[in-house]
Amino acid sequence: MKIIRKCNQEDKKILLDYLNSKPVYNTFILADIEQYGFDKEFQDVYVQEDDEIIQGVFLRYFNNFIVSGCPADLDYVKIAKIAEFNGSGEIAGHRVTTIMGPAEIVNGITQEMDAKAGFIYNNLYIHPKPVSSDLLKEPVEECTFAGLSDVDRIHKFLMTFPEFLNLYSEKEMLTNRLTNNEGVHIFIEKDGEIIAHGNSAASAPKTCMMGGICVAKPYRNKGYAKKILTTLCQHILNEGKIPCIFASEDKDYSCFTETGFDVYGRWGVAQLL
Repeated sequence: MKIIRKCNQEDKKILLDYLNSKPVYNTFILADIEQYGFDKEFQDVYVQEDDEIIQGVFLRYFNNFIVSGCPADLDYVKIAKIAEFNGSGEIAGHRVTTIMGPAEIVNGITQEMDAKAGFIYNNLYIHPKPVSSDLLKEPVEECTFAGLSDVDRIHKFLMTFPEFLNLYSEKEMLTNRLTNNEGVHIFIEKDGEIIAHGNSAASAPKTCMMGGICVAKPYRNKGYAKKILTTLCQHILNEGKIPCIFASEDKDYSCFTETGFDVYGRWGVAQLL
C-alpha cells in the first residue's frame, strides 16, 4: 500500500541510501538533509513508500519544494496536496512558491494542483572533468568571496533578475548559506556596485550545485560569467566534488561547454502564480 509520511531522524540512513543512487539529481535534497536534518522550522522531509520500499522523497526548504523519485510510481495527487497544504499554500509560515526536480515529476505534480504554475525547463549540466589548465590561468582576482556583510547588496542585485525572484526571494536563505557554510557566494564589482554574481548552493558528498550566475546588462559578453564560473569550479573541485549547474534550454551558455560541462538531463521548475 502506498503511503506518504513525514520523516524524522530515524529515517536518515534509508533516505540517504536511496538518494545517493542518483546523486546529481538529488544534490539539493541530500545537502539539506545533511545540513539541517528533520527538526528545523524551515524544512520538512516526506517519503512515499509502498510496503516500506521507497518510491519518492520530497523536501520543503523555506518556499522551495524539491522532489525526487520514480515518475511512474508517484502519487501525484497526494504530493500536490502537501505542496499546496490543502490549498492554503502555507507550510510553517512559508508559502511554497517553487517546485523543482526532474521535469517529468514536476509536471505531474502541477497538473494536480489548484494553483496556476509557470514552467521553466532547464538542462542540467554536469562537469565531468577538471577545468582546463588554460581557463585556470585566467585572472580571477576580480572575484570576491562574500561575507555576511554583503548579503543585503547581493540580495538586492539578484532581485533585479526576474528568473531569480522566486528562487532567492527569502534573504534569510542567503544568510543561512553563509552562516552555516552551506555554500559560497562570489561577486565582481565595479565602482562599488556588484556587476556579476554566482554561488555554490547544495553540496552533497559527491556533487555540488552552482546557481545564481548572472551579469548586469551593461557588462555582458565581456567574460565576467566565465570568471565567476571558473572560480566556483576551482573551489568545488578543490573539495573533491563534481560541479553541477542548470541552464535554460533557450539561452546561449557556451561558457559552460567551453569550461567542460556536458548535458546530464532535464530539470523542471514550476513557479506557483
